Amino acid sequence: MISGESVLSIRMRRHIVDADFQVSLDDPGVTVLFGPSGSGKSTILRCVAGLDRISTGRLTLGDDVLDDGERQHVRAQDRGIGYMFQELALFPHLDVAQNVSYGLGSMPRSERVLRVQEALRSAGVSGFEHRKIRELSGGEAQRVALARTLAPRPRLLLLDEPLSALDAPTRLSLRTELRQLILNAGIPAIIVTHDRDEALSLADQLVVLIDGSVRQIGTPTDVFERPADRDVARAVGMENTVSGTIVGISRGGLRIRSGHAELLASPDTVHDQHPAGRGVVICIRAGDVGLDVAPPDAPGLPTTNRIASRVTAVTEESSIVRIDLDAGFPLICFVTRRDQALAGFHVGMPVTSVIAPSALHLVVP
Repeated sequence: MISGESVLSIRMRRHIVDADFQVSLDDPGVTVLFGPSGSGKSTILRCVAGLDRISTGRLTLGDDVLDDGERQHVRAQDRGIGYMFQELALFPHLDVAQNVSYGLGSMPRSERVLRVQEALRSAGVSGFEHRKIRELSGGEAQRVALARTLAPRPRLLLLDEPLSALDAPTRLSLRTELRQLILNAGIPAIIVTHDRDEALSLADQLVVLIDGSVRQIGTPTDVFERPADRDVARAVGMENTVSGTIVGISRGGLRIRSGHAELLASPDTVHDQHPAGRGVVICIRAGDVGLDVAPPDAPGLPTTNRIASRVTAVTEESSIVRIDLDAGFPLICFVTRRDQALAGFHVGMPVTSVIAPSALHLVVP
């Protein structure tokens, strides 16, 4: 076990990955490494675990150097870090208790039994000691793998895509439970995922990785509502990212032109560094775009951000309907199946796109 203080510091390069950030170990919580496939998330996790070496940089746990890319390299088994593999890697010929106690080495038998019971209780599978691995459901196997990771009482947990192998209903039910199990264990955790819903529901701190570099760090709300750039906006599900030009500032907010449309952004998005004429990227979630069959200038209706548009595509998805629009710029809107049935949106149909000023998030390229 490595002694030291309460920060994991990651400053590393390996292959395409160039990352620099810290994880506090003082208060147990969950840091999520989030980003598209191939962005370097699992590479960072494996280097922290000691399974791979960094090329250059410095990984430290408190005052202890785990890897400096040269001579200093603490072996994985000596780092005091628990690693839960995506494939779970449970041994089918061993029962649950034997799987969980596998990493406890030469610990006296009585203490191993207590550790196994404690770990199974923490993972929510008490009483499973003598169950065979083949008898477990996907969710139960996931909890047993977590128990095995908890049994040595690591200082830090690393989980690589822990829910990806589960079917959708099990993944959904276990998502919230997994976070609570980790918090109850009282051990800081780093989780890798490319799933937006998992990132939102699991994370206290979100680290967004794109093309091997850290692009934004913050709470899930900060990152998902105020992405730092166009790439982060796309990664967190801002379906609309369009270029615009600042026209000026009015009492109601910031006026921006994109295509033939002029939009108003709420005062919250206004910054002194946004002079007239500056180019910006306008980020809007598809779910924040409303559709109205009444014309933009219909009497008795607000005039702010009502844009004459035309439907260019209608696509049914699992629970919603995606409407692609030409609003003078490409625009995507989500409507419910009920709204689609009532309005009958179809290609070529003239509509009015309605966007609240507060729904616009601006990024300076």
